[in-house]
Amino acid sequence: MKELELQLGDYAQELNDFRHQTGLKVFNRMPDYLALKAADEDDFNKLIEKFRPMSHEITAVRRDDRLVATAELLGTIALPPFGPIDWVRISEPKPKSKGQDRIGLDHVGFYRVDYDKTKDELTEKEIPFTKRKHDFGSYIEVGFGNDREVKLTSRATQNIVWDEMAMRKATRI
Repeated sequence: MKELELQLGDYAQELNDFRHQTGLKVFNRMPDYLALKAADEDDFNKLIEKFRPMSHEITAVRRDDRLVATAELLGTIALPPFGPIDWVRISEPKPKSKGQDRIGLDHVGFYRVDYDKTKDELTEKEIPFTKRKHDFGSYIEVGFGNDREVKLTSRATQNIVWDEMAMRKATRI
């Protein structure tokens, strides 16, 4: 966990620098989730076991030919100056990019109630972004710093997990 804390500190510093350089208001909310990328299936299982004692529950769904687990934490993980994080996503590497992805901290997601205003703000400030969709919502990927990214989501992680469970797409692990 010490390595994760170091990765979080570096990420937070780069994201905070990006926020100040761009003047984006999009980061004036608390983060919704922290995303971790496992190196392989064994690493994925080890990460699940590390987070199990710190979680209310962990669910998993198959997405893009890989497993993605979501843990609702008993406490929080701090991401100063942005705030506490209540949810952690752990994913296996995508089969096509195995061995090429950043391992460990992948990105942080921020839930945006004003999703359309977020797109407008990024466009107005001429900040490149990519819009993406999945079965339960949309999100915007924004690159920054040293090959980093942040995701701005149209739905809260909690609501996505509830919908995945209700539609039997996710299971408790």
